[in-house]
Amino acid sequence: MLATFNVPEEDPEHARSAVEAACAILACVAQREFAGERIHVRIGVNTGALVAGNVGGGGRQSYTVHGDTVNLAARLEALCKEHGTSLLLSASTAKALPEAKLIAVGDIAVRGLAERVTVFSI
Repeated sequence: MLATFNVPEEDPEHARSAVEAACAILACVAQREFAGERIHVRIGVNTGALVAGNVGGGGRQSYTVHGDTVNLAARLEALCKEHGTSLLLSASTAKALPEAKLIAVGDIAVRGLAERVTVFSI
């Protein structure tokens, strides 16, 4: 699932809203069974510029987002498994939350990026 904050409507607290939503999802999943099964989810959160809008044609359109910001969030979600966590945040998201108590995971290599990325968890 892909969720966006700050588009299409502006949210000055978009980073906080995204992390709060991620924590709420993780808490819900930890407390419940779904169809008799315990499930595990992984979430990647990144903050930055992106392109948003409707795409498609022929009567079939959808609202979506594209760009490096979106790609990094997806890569962080995938890296959760490797780093033994359910939530990874980028440095740009951490910077937008100066009062949050975050745990530095480290500088990690991310597929498709030349430079390592500093990531955090809760």
